[in-house]
Amino acid sequence: MEKLFEFDSEEFDDYGSDSINYIEDETDVEDSGEETLGEGKKIDKIFDNNFGQTEYESTTISFNVHPSYHTYSSHDDEMDNRLLYEEIDALIMNSEYAQFNALDEYNKVKKLSKLQINKVYTFVIVNINTTHRKMDVFSILSDYFDIYPYKFYSSLSNKYKNELIMELDKSTNILEKRKIRKLF
Repeated sequence: MEKLFEFDSEEFDDYGSDSINYIEDETDVEDSGEETLGEGKKIDKIFDNNFGQTEYESTTISFNVHPSYHTYSSHDDEMDNRLLYEEIDALIMNSEYAQFNALDEYNKVKKLSKLQINKVYTFVIVNINTTHRKMDVFSILSDYFDIYPYKFYSSLSNKYKNELIMELDKSTNILEKRKIRKLF
């Protein structure tokens, strides 16, 4: 007979030898919800459980955003801007305005005139997806052509300036705060 557990017989003398059960064969084990290890050995699910222990242990995982994405805006806004930039790039490169982004012999882009800025802005606003805000399109276009936003804005016609200001006013209510009544 094989013993499952080793006990000091002095502790259990009061209970008698019948209180320590021996299992001789797996066929003697009834289906009581206990698993068997092999010949005559069983696992008690109550005392020999692994509750609270994980089977998979690993090192701490750290997550860092690539340095090119570190900005003051949220990552969602950055991704939206990148998608908008790609959409604007595709529009311009497949149009007559692709020449405005061509490099000269010194690997520099020629600066756009006021008329060219208005034409490109009009083309993009008319052909871009309407879900994008005009302020975002304005910002991406000024970056795309490497023009200071102030110069880009001052080169636009009054119609587009007014549209930009009105869109800005919707989100910030700046006209009422500054008590501006007439724009142009």
